[in-house]
Amino acid sequence: MSAYNRVLGEWCGHNAPLLRTILKKEWGFDGFVMSDFIWGIRDAVAAANGGLDIEMPVTQYFGGLLEEAVACGAVDPTVIEESARRIIRQKLRFSKVGEPMRYSPESVCCLAHIELSREAAVKSSVLLKNDGILPLAKTRVRTIAVIGALANTPNTGDMKGSSAVFSPYTVTPLEGIRSLCGDDVEILYADGTIPHEVYNKCQKSDAVIIFAGLTCREEGEYILKEGAVGGDRVDLSLPEWQKDYIQTAKEANPRCIVCIEGGSAVLTEAWEAGVAAILYCWYPGMEGGNAIAQLLFGKANPSGKLPFTIPKSPQQLPYFDRDAEEIEYGYYHGYFLADREKHDVSYPFGFGLSYTRFSVFGIRVNADKTRFTAEAMVKNIGTVAGGEVVQLYIAYEGSAVERHKKDLKDFCKVYLEPNEEKTVKLTVEKKALAYYDEIRHEWAQEDIQYFALIGTSSRERDLTRLPFRFLV
Repeated sequence: MSAYNRVLGEWCGHNAPLLRTILKKEWGFDGFVMSDFIWGIRDAVAAANGGLDIEMPVTQYFGGLLEEAVACGAVDPTVIEESARRIIRQKLRFSKVGEPMRYSPESVCCLAHIELSREAAVKSSVLLKNDGILPLAKTRVRTIAVIGALANTPNTGDMKGSSAVFSPYTVTPLEGIRSLCGDDVEILYADGTIPHEVYNKCQKSDAVIIFAGLTCREEGEYILKEGAVGGDRVDLSLPEWQKDYIQTAKEANPRCIVCIEGGSAVLTEAWEAGVAAILYCWYPGMEGGNAIAQLLFGKANPSGKLPFTIPKSPQQLPYFDRDAEEIEYGYYHGYFLADREKHDVSYPFGFGLSYTRFSVFGIRVNADKTRFTAEAMVKNIGTVAGGEVVQLYIAYEGSAVERHKKDLKDFCKVYLEPNEEKTVKLTVEKKALAYYDEIRHEWAQEDIQYFALIGTSSRERDLTRLPFRFLV
């Protein structure tokens, strides 16, 4: 499928260097290329000659306009014949598979898959902050306030297109917490719409669990709100009414834990002061409520890492106008931009805490003519079992082209019992560090000074920096 955007000035659905030269010729792809839906192409002649084979989901340009283009000589018949061969070849391949697989919803939602769903929610959740409040202990917490409508709302992601997947049930966070606590802990729930109710229930409680974040109404393939533009959020802040009930809860009780749901970054700078813990839960799936409860009460240990940077303010982000018809995305964004501008961000790319502590030591590096390898010891120096992600970034000195300050090139997740230690191995091929020479139209590998930065997040103080060169 071709993308919506332009690359080097040409729409991807019209882009002969991408579709014909790189994909079909250099990479040997013999399937067909279809457009993204509705606005994947803008011109019948440019798309056909550029290497697009199928327009989706309807024929706005292919069809009558394409017939006219062939009739007037703007598109050679051989172009149509090639596309037809590619389409038929794929249909023949799939015809050999035989009858479609027949399976019941029960097979899809079997016990093994349910357990996998819960495991995914547990292992992907990211603990951003913990001032010693987590994990909660039922023996010390007798009353808990659970605040926010998302605590009592199934929230599994987008509700349009192929992502609209409906499970037979969804465990909400409130249900998961109640199930785990049973009769041992009193749960006081408020949806956050009545400030004095929030204050009173938080004041009566030994701990407060606040749910905030996003749904498909704020982000998604196409936002459902009236007057919204595509899938773009207005900004990265929480809705004001959510920030209001977080503030009310903090004023009533300092033992507040904020759980964030959603699929993208949320600014925390405006409300995180005075919050005891922050857990990023994403869209946690059908077993999300049980997974979140296990994490909050220490039945599971957070081990996820941020796949993006959370800035302190929108000023730390690239310029973006969601109403623009055209915009250029530059070379620097995310942690690349934070590195270049030396931004003090709220939470860096690759960051995530645990209920235990780890030590990364004894790093050894080696490079031959084609591959760099690093080995490091990782030890759990805490008191509970947990997982850590060791990350390898590469920096460059003396490159012929402009480079990021560092690039993530490998990572390894390891699970350790208390006092257990293991060796992790990280590798990167020399060719993976090449740049594309636009004059020679080929990838250029450089014999320059490289640096391996190895640690537990993209933040400089979490990394050990070691020089290396490839053998010539």
